[in-house]
Amino acid sequence: MVFSLLLNYLWFIVITYVTNGSLLAGVSIIKRVPKSGLRNKLLTPLDFNKKFFDGRVLIGDHKPIAGFFIAILWSILFFLVYRHTFALFLPLAVFVGDILGSFLKRRLGMKNGESLIVVDQLNFFAASYIVVIWLGINFPFSDFLLLSVLTFFVHIATNIFAYKIRMKDKPW
Repeated sequence: MVFSLLLNYLWFIVITYVTNGSLLAGVSIIKRVPKSGLRNKLLTPLDFNKKFFDGRVLIGDHKPIAGFFIAILWSILFFLVYRHTFALFLPLAVFVGDILGSFLKRRLGMKNGESLIVVDQLNFFAASYIVVIWLGINFPFSDFLLLSVLTFFVHIATNIFAYKIRMKDKPW
């Protein structure tokens, strides 16, 4: 059952997982490049360190402009592969889900790098599911829930791996 579920939604899993992982990997690679004007611009926080009315930053400096460009790149590449509208929107949904998770964490008074269980693991996946439903694609909620459980554990495992290879500062 799980295997057939994975095959049915392989397009969704590939796009969301690859985009989510590449946001971290891409920014990590850019941080290792020698300092330059372009590098500095790409690592500029997406919110430009602006404050919300609560006095806290909107999303924080762990979400640089580079993430937006990485999501755009994946949108183009996945569209060329799948030739379907979902391929244009899912990478952007992954990015927006990640940003919304950071926004929520800042509103809760959490600092960059602090863990908010479930939100950290599923924000990108849930945002992508909302886009799929908005596009009118048949994707039953029960299937989404089963894939979310899998995604929760895959996300934890991949973050531990990213931490061990020094791509992340913390294992979550």
